[in-house]
Amino acid sequence: MPGNIAIVSNGAALAMATMDRLAVLGGESSGFVDIGGKTFHEQIQIVLDMFLNDPDTEVIFLNCYGGMQDGSVVSACLIDSIKRNVQNKHIVVRLKGLSAVSAN
Repeated sequence: MPGNIAIVSNGAALAMATMDRLAVLGGESSGFVDIGGKTFHEQIQIVLDMFLNDPDTEVIFLNCYGGMQDGSVVSACLIDSIKRNVQNKHIVVRLKGLSAVSAN
């Protein structure tokens, strides 16, 4: 895909809705990764590291709804990935649901 916004979400439907909304607002997605509902720390970090090190990705949009996925795990993975991969990227985070308050 030709865009510069990478989407990470926990659910394909949420990712597609995010892509559609970005398009309405003039953004272009470069693709998305569905991290699923019960993804482990290492799996989430692999995805985040991939986008943080991708030269074509300028923005990472992390959009997760915590039904089964714990928001505090997702936020901890994001912080760890940012510490290891110092890149000049814009990161947008939307966490709702399970442990979203403690994830802030």
